[in-house]
Amino acid sequence: MEKSITSLTESLDRAFRLSAQDWNQYSPLTLAYIGDAVYELAVRNFYVKKGNCQTQKLHRWVTSCVSAKAQARIIEALQPSLTQEEAAVYRRGRNSKPYTKAKNATLGEYLEATGFEAVIGWLYLRGDFERLGELTARGLEVLGVLEPERRESDKIENQEPENRKIENQDQKPGQTGCRDQERAEIRKPGNLADSGGIYEK
Repeated sequence: MEKSITSLTESLDRAFRLSAQDWNQYSPLTLAYIGDAVYELAVRNFYVKKGNCQTQKLHRWVTSCVSAKAQARIIEALQPSLTQEEAAVYRRGRNSKPYTKAKNATLGEYLEATGFEAVIGWLYLRGDFERLGELTARGLEVLGVLEPERRESDKIENQEPENRKIENQDQKPGQTGCRDQERAEIRKPGNLADSGGIYEK
């Protein structure tokens, strides 16, 4: 009986006939290269599944989360909670010598972002998707995009008013995420978005 496929990466590995490697031996820049794409896909996935929004808005929101400035801010907050292995990968990425540089960030921020992407890439290649999702979600919390998980007691104390629930019932499917994000963007004290394209750090 054939083994069931449980993830996109497993499916691709089968299709391309690829085998596992020793990811610890990979260059930190190679890890950051794949980590950059994986992190951006995770952020795009978050925004697209929150609501059926205009692509211009999705572009702006995603760009604000994937910029070097944003990633440097995330890894600064996450460093105390990294495992020893993750911290080692981060340092390798941060201490690397990239061939490119950010247009809208300092060299220090760019190197911090490279370290963050190296960790994401390393987790992805290892297939540790639960930890990858955890760090990505905490990163979005740091940026103020995702509300931190609340305890059950907090949820009871801060129940939604009835009129708010009724208002949501009148909204069309897919609209809530866009409207909530627009409100959050207005409330946000600063905009992290760079002026460059979505692939620029």
